[in-house]
Amino acid sequence: MLGFFCVDGYSLQPNQRRQCLRRVAACVAGICTTDQISNFGAMKDNNKIAQAACLPGDLSKECIGVYKVPLSDAVESEWLTNKETLYTYAPDIRYIDVQKQVKQPETIAEAKKQLKSERVKIKFIREYVLDGELEEAGLLILSLIPTVTSAALKIQNYVEDKTSEEYQAQKELRKFQTSYEILLAEWSGIDIELGMAIRGQRGVTAVAQIEVLEYLKEATVALDDFIKLAELNVQRVSLG
Repeated sequence: MLGFFCVDGYSLQPNQRRQCLRRVAACVAGICTTDQISNFGAMKDNNKIAQAACLPGDLSKECIGVYKVPLSDAVESEWLTNKETLYTYAPDIRYIDVQKQVKQPETIAEAKKQLKSERVKIKFIREYVLDGELEEAGLLILSLIPTVTSAALKIQNYVEDKTSEEYQAQKELRKFQTSYEILLAEWSGIDIELGMAIRGQRGVTAVAQIEVLEYLKEATVALDDFIKLAELNVQRVSLG
């Protein structure tokens, strides 16, 4: 997958590969074009074709590092929520009941609590990576990403609905929206890196561990920044 977007992941310097993976991560998080998505079917896992895509909340190990259908589509689209229709139009995507699998907060208070509870998982992800248990780390991230996304979307939609058209308010909103996009890209970047490492595309485990820990550090900052901005923006629109 990385080769399609960046020619050759092994030839890139670490900072260049991180920039490259962030672009690919946007696709894994569901922020890319249809043409780019169509190329995921060409990804290979050693000698077999990798699963083209997964629904968010699918905790199968095969889903580590592959394209995830956007959460909003997965819970709203009729052809994604119906097992028979999904099999007809996208037989490569394993069906799961996303609405049951991914916790959907009903209130802003629940959404903020959900973000903070997922933040706790980072400690365990880091321990798995340090121990070389990359698959276990990947499975935790498969759980974390859609749970964080559902909470973040709840807060972002609330803030968007309550934000006025005044210039400064719109400026703050754009900053918050950018924080959300960075959050998804950073965590999806770890997902991609782990997938490549597990499939033997990162060489020895020690190299993969160093890279993943670097991504984890940046993704943790992105989550903390979003949590902080979420609190500030919810307060801002509540007072306004």
